[in-house]
Amino acid sequence: MKLYEVPWSIHPRRVGVYLAEKGIEGIERVQVAPPPDRTRRIIEGVTIAGTVPALDIGDGQVIGSSLAILEYLEERFPSPDLIGATPVERARTREFITVIEEATVYLRIWAFNGSRLFAAEVAQDKAVARAGMAAWLGKLQLLERMVADRGGAFLTGDRLTTADCVGFALLQTTTELFGVPIPEDCPSLQGWYRRFSARPSAAVPDFPPVLGLSRGLVQQTQEG
Repeated sequence: MKLYEVPWSIHPRRVGVYLAEKGIEGIERVQVAPPPDRTRRIIEGVTIAGTVPALDIGDGQVIGSSLAILEYLEERFPSPDLIGATPVERARTREFITVIEEATVYLRIWAFNGSRLFAAEVAQDKAVARAGMAAWLGKLQLLERMVADRGGAFLTGDRLTTADCVGFALLQTTTELFGVPIPEDCPSLQGWYRRFSARPSAAVPDFPPVLGLSRGLVQQTQEG
């Protein structure tokens, strides 16, 4: 198998954390630089969308969605189990992932409209950015209540799941790339993030220097 990725980008990061936690080896890792770098052409034609991550599983079959890749790998390599041993556990994992995915969408809306990093790429609207920020905060507060309700060391309870991999990719991106800390009114989420950050899979990726423009997203959103 061959995995095409941008290691520091939020969706490929999900897969990278998962592979480290799962202990899966033998997958070729191909790093693809974002535009305008010419190495981006590597991914063109691999998937219909031309985005990463993309997992080439052979026989002309390519999976081009991070969550679909995690589902595929979990079925292909069922041990250790990171999805849940029972229907209820699997549903709980997917419930958390759904909320995290919604928060990721709102972060994207917020960043594309509020960050200087994307100012040359899109016609930004600060009102849309502020709406995205509010929606993102709302999802984090929902996630906080869910984590507090489960009361375990991990998001869904006492065992590591793919939800932790997906959630960590989101919050590592917001804190390390955009300089947005987890809100003070989310202590359970803060505690989980602090614990997970100590794991070997959680090492901060090397962000390209140009991404320094993304720091201070809250302040940039409030400008203008």
